[in-house]
Amino acid sequence: MPLPGLTWDYIMKTRRENGGDPLVPAETAERALLYLRSALGEDVGAFPERVLRTLLDWSPWTYCWLTWLSGSMARVERVDGFDSLLQRLRDRCKFAEAYSVLQVADGLAAAGFAVRFDIPVQVGRNLKVPDILVADPKTGTSFYCEVSTLYSSQGLGDQSRLLNAIHTMLIQNATPVAFAGRLLRPVADEEVAGLINRIQWELIEIENNSSFRKIDLDDALQLAFAPAVHGDHVSAWAQEHGLPPNSLRAALPATDHGARLRYKIEEEARQLPAGRPNLVVILAQDLLMTASNLEDLLARVAEIVSDHRKVTALVLTCEDFGPVVSCARQVGDSLYAVSDRDGLVHKQLLIFNRSCPDIFQASILEKLCAAFSH
Repeated sequence: MPLPGLTWDYIMKTRRENGGDPLVPAETAERALLYLRSALGEDVGAFPERVLRTLLDWSPWTYCWLTWLSGSMARVERVDGFDSLLQRLRDRCKFAEAYSVLQVADGLAAAGFAVRFDIPVQVGRNLKVPDILVADPKTGTSFYCEVSTLYSSQGLGDQSRLLNAIHTMLIQNATPVAFAGRLLRPVADEEVAGLINRIQWELIEIENNSSFRKIDLDDALQLAFAPAVHGDHVSAWAQEHGLPPNSLRAALPATDHGARLRYKIEEEARQLPAGRPNLVVILAQDLLMTASNLEDLLARVAEIVSDHRKVTALVLTCEDFGPVVSCARQVGDSLYAVSDRDGLVHKQLLIFNRSCPDIFQASILEKLCAAFSH
């Protein structure tokens, strides 16, 4: 989303003056921005959309997220393969994949593992390049980790792009606004222009009359916003409607998540060598967000992963906004954990594959549980 005249100096000045988080000291937030400036470069307009949207959003959670992002990059910047990871983090098209790899590497490193990126390994007759080579310094054990994303279905992808367009309008408004909203159903292509125009009109009205505004549009959209100085009205509306402040949600279309997960695991297993333990981590946003029963989900996933004997353990993750109490608990042989390491809510499921002949040592299992409770 190119913005003429947008510079690091402008970003640092506005973030310093307009927001903050009591959990992130001002000096820490400033150092995080300086590191990201050095690592990502001066061409702000070329940044991945998620990074740029977060830099332009002054919500408290963004100060935590940017501090985590800079810290996680700094913690692995001297390991083998980081230059390749950094290039992907700078790339708009590859950022999401690299961001997932960085998240996993950060948790593994925090648990006491050593990590290296993009180390080739022979798989059958071919040379493959899994995302992370993980080593335990105490035992000398090493294993490969493949990280991927179970991308949204077409219908949800369309909604996500619409929400991104709405979010961009709101955070780029001349008057900073607080907001909350959700799509109630899939929006047809022919409806999008009218919906966007309605929001733009309401934003113009805010410039003329600094008041709380809400849109309830043809059972398609609920949206409330107001100048940031009147954000308490938006927070009250958001609480009444079960939404976190400064967030936009989408209605989820019906999708066979199990079939899509099965295909994704099969795809990732092809990158991994046989005869040694392997780990697969999948960002499965839709699958975890739509699950109504944890035990049923675990049973279903355990059945799916049992078909893949090269995968010793599978981790499913998702992230969300909102308040969270960090916790970790055993569910049978599996681990379910919730954390807020970067201002977002992270849910993680660690499932061990009983059909895999190659198992992790007890000390490795303990560290993996710590890594995915991080």
